[in-house]
Amino acid sequence: MAKIDKELVEKLMGKRKPIKIKRKRKPMSAEQKEAAAERLKKAREARVAKNGPSKNSTYHESVYTNKNIDYKEVLKWYKNAKEQAGSYKAALKNKNLDNKQRSKNNSFYNLWDFYAANIQWYLRTGDWISDYCGENMGSKTKWTITASSVTSSLNVGDTWTIDDHKKIDNSTIIKKRKKKVKKNEIE
Repeated sequence: MAKIDKELVEKLMGKRKPIKIKRKRKPMSAEQKEAAAERLKKAREARVAKNGPSKNSTYHESVYTNKNIDYKEVLKWYKNAKEQAGSYKAALKNKNLDNKQRSKNNSFYNLWDFYAANIQWYLRTGDWISDYCGENMGSKTKWTITASSVTSSLNVGDTWTIDDHKKIDNSTIIKKRKKKVKKNEIE
């Protein structure tokens, strides 16, 4: 076997950096914890004195001022929707499902995923665009008409749910079928 020249390897590859070992911190004593807590309290007070109270700028400003829906509740709904979507997505990966169950899981995955996207839209823009609301989509959104079209039977100020809207637009469309004429037949 050939000997490896360490100098040549070092020249070609460069020097190895020494590995830093992260050492565990010593546990703080009760006096040190109290002192650290006091320092943090003073720092927070100084920050509030300098910048004023927190401005809640993570989400749209109308989300914070909405009297009907508390944004903390909406965040719980969002977390639940993401969990539900994740569970149905994980169920889709099961190889032993028949097509009917796979289709059902896919439908529920899409339903919960889009509901989570609608909640994100609300948090970002302040506009609720989903037909349902609540942690498990338990209640239907009551919409209010702000501007109506000429052909609409709803007027400005009317409230409706998705079921009411389906009743209004329940007109059936009848398609007339063309008769097929055979080439050999004479009309």
